[in-house]
Amino acid sequence: MEKRVFYILILLVLLLTACGRKEYNSDSGKEAEQELNVFISGEPSSIDPSRGNDVYSSTLLNQIMEGLTKVEEDGSGEKIVGAGAERWEVSEDGLLWRFYLRENMWEDGVAVTADQYVYGILRTLDPNTAAPLSYVLTPFIVGADEFNKGKGAATEVGIKAVDDKTLEFHLKAPCPYFLELTYSRLMYPQRRDLVERFGERFGSGADTFIGNGAFKLIDWIHNNKIVLEKNQNYWDNVRVSLKKINMNIVMDENARMNMLLNRSVDMASVSKPEWIEKFSSMGKWRRVEKPAAGINYMFFNGSDPVFKNKNIRRAFSSVIRRDEMAQVIFNGLFEEAKGYVPPGIYLGEREYRSLAEDYVDLLVEDVEDPRETLIEGLRELGLSEDPGKFKVTYLNASTGNWARTYTEYIQQMFKQELGIEVEAEYTEWPVFQKRTDSLEYQFAGMSMNPAYNDPNDFLEGFKSEGGYIPIGWENSRYDSLIDRAAVSNDSEERLEILKEAEKLLVYDEVMVAPTVSRNTNIFINKNLKGVMLPTFGGTLYKYVEVVE
Repeated sequence: MEKRVFYILILLVLLLTACGRKEYNSDSGKEAEQELNVFISGEPSSIDPSRGNDVYSSTLLNQIMEGLTKVEEDGSGEKIVGAGAERWEVSEDGLLWRFYLRENMWEDGVAVTADQYVYGILRTLDPNTAAPLSYVLTPFIVGADEFNKGKGAATEVGIKAVDDKTLEFHLKAPCPYFLELTYSRLMYPQRRDLVERFGERFGSGADTFIGNGAFKLIDWIHNNKIVLEKNQNYWDNVRVSLKKINMNIVMDENARMNMLLNRSVDMASVSKPEWIEKFSSMGKWRRVEKPAAGINYMFFNGSDPVFKNKNIRRAFSSVIRRDEMAQVIFNGLFEEAKGYVPPGIYLGEREYRSLAEDYVDLLVEDVEDPRETLIEGLRELGLSEDPGKFKVTYLNASTGNWARTYTEYIQQMFKQELGIEVEAEYTEWPVFQKRTDSLEYQFAGMSMNPAYNDPNDFLEGFKSEGGYIPIGWENSRYDSLIDRAAVSNDSEERLEILKEAEKLLVYDEVMVAPTVSRNTNIFINKNLKGVMLPTFGGTLYKYVEVVE
C-alpha cells in the first residue's frame, strides 16, 4: 500500500508535477518528441518497496513498478484495474483471494513470478527488515502478525505461490478494503537476487534497482534529477508513448511557477490565487480542480517532558486558526479541518466525514480558556506558570522559503493566543523522517496523502506497535479499535469503531491537531493527453502522450 505507500507522511508540501515537450515543427515536419518533464518537491528517501514510505518515493515507484492492480481514471471516475494480475477471485466467505498473473518481465528480461510477490510481502513482514508499514498487512493475513512480531515462521504466513502465475492470500478474517491494498508498494514483487546483491544499498540509486513497470530508472542525481526511460520489456509497452521522463526535484514554488509560465514545463499544481488567475486567463492550459482527500496536521511527541501533558496539547490544538489558515495562508483553496480523516474518504458507498462528528470543533468549544488550560498543564508539570517563560520547538520538514513563512505565521499565532515562544528548526525531509522516527522532536507538522480509499488508511498509522507516525503514544483502546475496524465487514459497526478511534486521537487525547483539508488545482498543457491524476494510487504517466 502506498503511504505512506502509500502511507504516505510529509510536511505541508504538495506533490507538484510538470511536463514538457518538444513541439511540432511546421517547417521541418518533425513530430513532437515523446519526452516528459515532471518535478517533485523533495528527495525520495528510498525506493526499496519495503523500507520507504514517503510520497516522493511512491511517485517514482508508481512509474517503475507495478503491483497486482492499479488505479486508473475514465469518464466515470476512478477504478481498480488489473496490472500484474489480469484477474482475481475471492471465496464466498472472503477468506481466500486468488490472483492470476499475466505474462510480464522485469526490465532485464527476468520473468515476474508469484514467488517474487511472496518474497516481497514476507520481506516487508520480516521484523529484521523493520518496514515502517508492515503493520498494514498484519491484522488479517493468516500468521502475518505472529511472524512480524518474531513469534511465528514465514512458512506459516497465509501467502502462497500455487504456481509461477497463481498467487493466493489466506485471511483470518474478511478485510473490507483488501483489494485497495493490492496496488500499494507493500504488495510489489521483489527480486531476492537483487536484495541480496545490493544489501543495505538496495533502492538507493539507479544502479541498485531494477523494476517491472512501464518505465525504468536510468539515472538518479540525488537532490537534483531523476531520469526514466520506456521499459521495452513491460507487458503493455505498446500503449506507452513516452520515451523518456525527466523528474526534476524543485523545492521553490516561484521557480515552479516560472517554469510553467515560460512553458519549459507543461503541467503544475498551482496554489496562489494570482497564479491561478494568470494561468486561467492565458488559455494555454486545461485546469483540473478536485479534492485531494489529504490532510495537513500538527502532531505532538507524547514522550516529550512537555507534550506528555494533555492540557498543554489541548491548549495548542484549540487555538489553531484553521479558517484563517485555509483562507489566508492557503489562499482559500483549502478548507479548515474538522477531523483527521478528510472529506473525500469513503466508508463503502458513503463519505466518512459527513457521517462522523466534527471533533476539532468539539475540542475548541470544550476549551473555554486556552491560556488557562496551558497554565494548568504547566502547573501539573511543576513548571513556571508564566506562559512568557515557556518555550517549545517546532520541527519543519523543509528549508524552503514557503516553509519559513508558514512557520513564522504559527509562531506569531501561538504567541498571540497563548503568550508563548515557539522556536523553529528547519530540516530536509530525510533528516525530518529520522528525527521523528527516533522521537527527537517536540511538535511538528506534516501532510497525509491517502494510500487507499478507507478511513482506516488515515487512522491506523497511530497504533502503538507499527504505527508509521511516531508520536510516543500508546493506547490499548485505540489499538483494539483499529484492529477491529480492519476485519469488520459490517459497515455500521465499522463506522462506530472508526468514529470512536478518531475521537480518541483528536478530541480525547489530542495527539494530533488537524489544520486544513486539501484540494488541488492543476494546470495541464492542452497538447498533452492521457494524464491520470487519481486521488488514490498515485499520478500515472503510463498513458501520457504529447499531441499536436
